[in-house]
Amino acid sequence: AVHTVVKSDHTMPAVVIFPSFREHPEGEDLVLEGEGLHSRCPMGGEGPLVFRWRQIGGPPVNASLLGGGLPSLFLPAHTLAPPHIYAFRLTAELGTTGRVGEADARVRATRAPLTASVNRSDGSFSSPSSANLTLSVFEGGDADGSLPLSDQGDVRIIWSCEASLLPPPYTETCHTSSG
Repeated sequence: AVHTVVKSDHTMPAVVIFPSFREHPEGEDLVLEGEGLHSRCPMGGEGPLVFRWRQIGGPPVNASLLGGGLPSLFLPAHTLAPPHIYAFRLTAELGTTGRVGEADARVRATRAPLTASVNRSDGSFSSPSSANLTLSVFEGGDADGSLPLSDQGDVRIIWSCEASLLPPPYTETCHTSSG
């Protein structure tokens, strides 16, 4: 790559966004933080930096989310859809001089990690997607042994499960090879 350096007596804005690439789960809010700097001090009478965000890649995002005029960009949860990569550009213009600086950021939207939520008589717990989850029923029926087997009557076990990769109400009943 060839880099050209041009020396100027004019103040030039510089813009940075860190990190310039990230992966982001769809179910969380996203904030892209940019910063505008001047190439020389003092600024003189050239005016403040005016910030503008625009989308330069990926499926379209609601344009009203890009118009805050700040060096940071807030996108609410579920704005970016997996498995797409989105690109945004932050431009800083120095007052009315027409001199601009810009920086780009790319975001890969990912699915939120899956968890299993299990309700039990002694409370509930969540299991992360990387954990094995085993559900079992003991033949004795009464887990704490407080009832004699003869007093428990007929015990019927019912399993139910719902799974979804999308936000509610998009759920499906889980099935195993036994139904």
